[in-house]
Amino acid sequence: MKDINENDFGKIDLNLLIVLVIMVDERSVTNTAKRLHLGQPAMSAALKRLREMFDDPLFIRTSEGMLPTSRAEKLVALFRPALQNFHRAIFDFPVFNPAADSYNFRIGMSDWVEHWLMADLLEIVSAEAPGITITVLASDPYKDLQMIKDDKADVIISVGKDLTQEAGRENLVQFGFKTVWDRKQIDIKKPLSIDDFIKYDHLLVSYRGANQSLIDSQLALSERQRTVKYVTPNFASQPLILSRLPVLTTVPEGLVDVWCKLYHFDFDEVPVETSKYHLSLLWNNRREKEPAIEWILRKLKALILDKTKSIHADE
Repeated sequence: MKDINENDFGKIDLNLLIVLVIMVDERSVTNTAKRLHLGQPAMSAALKRLREMFDDPLFIRTSEGMLPTSRAEKLVALFRPALQNFHRAIFDFPVFNPAADSYNFRIGMSDWVEHWLMADLLEIVSAEAPGITITVLASDPYKDLQMIKDDKADVIISVGKDLTQEAGRENLVQFGFKTVWDRKQIDIKKPLSIDDFIKYDHLLVSYRGANQSLIDSQLALSERQRTVKYVTPNFASQPLILSRLPVLTTVPEGLVDVWCKLYHFDFDEVPVETSKYHLSLLWNNRREKEPAIEWILRKLKALILDKTKSIHADE
């Protein structure tokens, strides 16, 4: 296929092609002028320019009207579908019908967010959008932006703070941390004291394998330290470990209610200062106006805000 030369199009009035197509349909100068809301002089001038452009009479006056030449018929056979495509591209806005369309959403998140959110989301999607599937991608604050930039995820539920021109971010809710243990393994009198906090071994989630966190820095200010027995990039194994060993773990408060209901754990405030974090939605700005992306962002936002209300209501 020959490459498009924009200089060639600069010499052409594309409106003339519409005149040509309608003229072939109507086979009448007068009727074509009426359909296009053109005066007779403008219509005559358009026909003259068309004939010069294609070096062909294009239409022959007969008793049956203005009959197209074979050249005109061949041109219209090429131009008609092109003009229809132009019309669709300009005036037919893309839509997304969740009840009927099929779509696979790639949603990035950490495993605690998946545990906290995805059962509810899948229940909603299954009821409202049976053709929708969801692929969860493992993500963390260190790779969220790159995944969005590389279009490896449609949306990411992120706890990061970084911004980039390629990505949009909406902060939804702010969470803190709670310390959790199994009351069958540890008998702690509330409120959880620092002495009890450092008395027992700890589990730690670290996306980069570090065996310390802000908690350890805060403990060091008062010349205290804890023992981190186990470091993992995931939260999934912690309930099983908590149920078998006398250990503590400090987790995002979004997990606490779920774990306590499922595993009958106990929890309390962390007895040292910890930072809070925002749970946010992250997307590629190039795709922000895609109807499917807009739909899943609305669903995620509504669900996260709704579940957060129940967490804060229990506090």
